Amino acid sequence: MTSESDEKVDTISAASDIESESTINEPISFDKILESLKNGAKDAIADKDYLSYSTLLDIQLHDPSRYTYDEREQLMASLLEVLQSNDTLVYEIGWDIPSIIIPYIESDFDFSSGIRDAPCVYKILKIFEILAIKGNPKELFLKSCELLGTLTLSDVASTDLDHKENFFEIKMYNVNELMATCLRKIPTLYPSRLLAMAVGAYVNLMFNLQQNPVSRPAYVFVLKRAYSFARNYDRAPQPPNVNYSESAFLKIQEDEDFLIRKLLTGFITNIIYMGTRAYTSSFSMRHFNHLQKCSGKSLDGQPPLDTAIFDRFYELCYSFDLYLKTIFEKFVAESRKFVYGISHKEEDFADLLFERCVVDYQANLITSIVDSDAKSVNDSILGEIILFTQFKADNDTFDTPLVKLSDAISIALRLLIPQMVEKSFLHRSLQDLALYWIWYALRQNELKVDSNYDAKNDLTSIPQEYLPIFFQCLIFVFHHSEVPRFRYMMLTLLTKLLIVTPESVGYDFIKDTIENCPYEVMRPALIGIYKELLLNSRTDVNDVDSALKSVSLKDENGTGKAPELPPRRVKASTCYALSEEKFQDILEWVLLAQSNAFIENDGGAKIDPSRLSTLASILNLLVTLRRHEIAIASKDKLEKVLKSVERNVDYVAKNGSNQFERNAAGMLKLTIERIKE
Repeated sequence: MTSESDEKVDTISAASDIESESTINEPISFDKILESLKNGAKDAIADKDYLSYSTLLDIQLHDPSRYTYDEREQLMASLLEVLQSNDTLVYEIGWDIPSIIIPYIESDFDFSSGIRDAPCVYKILKIFEILAIKGNPKELFLKSCELLGTLTLSDVASTDLDHKENFFEIKMYNVNELMATCLRKIPTLYPSRLLAMAVGAYVNLMFNLQQNPVSRPAYVFVLKRAYSFARNYDRAPQPPNVNYSESAFLKIQEDEDFLIRKLLTGFITNIIYMGTRAYTSSFSMRHFNHLQKCSGKSLDGQPPLDTAIFDRFYELCYSFDLYLKTIFEKFVAESRKFVYGISHKEEDFADLLFERCVVDYQANLITSIVDSDAKSVNDSILGEIILFTQFKADNDTFDTPLVKLSDAISIALRLLIPQMVEKSFLHRSLQDLALYWIWYALRQNELKVDSNYDAKNDLTSIPQEYLPIFFQCLIFVFHHSEVPRFRYMMLTLLTKLLIVTPESVGYDFIKDTIENCPYEVMRPALIGIYKELLLNSRTDVNDVDSALKSVSLKDENGTGKAPELPPRRVKASTCYALSEEKFQDILEWVLLAQSNAFIENDGGAKIDPSRLSTLASILNLLVTLRRHEIAIASKDKLEKVLKSVERNVDYVAKNGSNQFERNAAGMLKLTIERIKE
């Protein structure tokens, strides 16, 4: 005799066969799908066959594209209704629901109104709330860790990046809140194991974000969630029955407290390192804007970056007894010892420096929270110095720590050389950090924070072989930014550095860059800097006069004032001197720029627009130098070079294939005529 349960199995099997056949021949109506969700829940509760209902949900809901947005809304409403009325069902199958409903957050919603108006979003928020309250915390925690570690932006090409990021943030918010809530509800003697899983999920999430272009606000959103998670973390409750002696139990608790602290400090420092990789933190630009404002120069209307989350991470570090100032000072000392400790007497010094810096970067600077052998939990030194730099950049104070220019150079070499060698090491905030501390050292020198320190003497004291490589690092950073104001800031910094650099080293760098640099954009920039160095004096006479006028000379009774000093005739030398040899170099640069700018074309020439700026810059340099005694003495050589350029200019002016070429030729012709004046 067939039992009642056997009859039910036969009925379900037959229904399944009919449904399968119906699916093949014609689609099931949407009303039947809604009905199956409600009736299936009743059957699952009655039969305690929860797995079958989980399978039903997976079959009917796994592909949102089968439904219109209105139908998706109805499906989520139906599922919400089922879960609200069946706590047991939530507990038994809740672990499977997040991965099923997360895709329903995506829609064609344009975010012109509140997210409550977005299809499915509000109902999904309520479903996640029910799961967090009524679900099995351990199973849901494991599932949410898995989901968080695999979240990415949608790959739907028709969706705008802004909208993709908005949907991503909604998904992350739901999964993150579920994970954090469930974590606090799992009784365990070893909460560090659960915390390690949550931290690992965050690390995987951040790694996934870095694989595709994502805006800075999206990273900030993740960092805000990470900050809240770390700040609000509270260890899980203890299980009711603990079968350990008091001493063994206390030992477990002490070990867990230590591991939890290490995991949290490792988490917040590593997540900062990862979350600031794709964008600068505007350390150097904030300092530059501060200097511009102090000098009375107007700034273009760039809104300030929102850096509040980094300030909160900075404070959080101190709550965990991470003393970032001490850590930074130790990093500076180690960088100086490491970089300048490399033998610079060898012929292959540059290769040796690059090799050592890359090895050091991999071994000592890039860290994982947990070592590959799982024997230690690590803080990120790079994340720590990023946070300390953020603090200094926000405060605009220069009293402490004392950072010499040679210290800043060692930091730059240690952080930037590996990025030049290996693309996977690129880190925009570390590039920005290196620039900031160079600015910082220069500013301390200007303010005479240490009255016994002089930046020019400092640079003279270090092996000169380091400086050309240091300048190459700056060129690398310049090339990797296309933001005009950032580039302007870098050129200003480069000019200041070349002023305090020994002239022989500085000129060799300029010459080598103009002649051999693979980045064309650097040539006109360096020519402009060289022009400033040739024309500007080391001592501004007006500054000297104003300083003297501000001095008050009084007699011993404090009365009387000396009359103002008469104007002084001071003949100050320029930053860089022009010699016959250097003028000859300039003429050779003209010929080099000409050969690059004018391309052979059917027996004549045409202009390469990408190379025009270099030629124009060098000719403009000659305009400013045309009355210099060395230029006058080299008049014949100058005229010979100009005639060579004129031949190409005249040909293009007459035979140019487009208006741009003819206009460019006219501009070059006018410049040449000015040189001849």
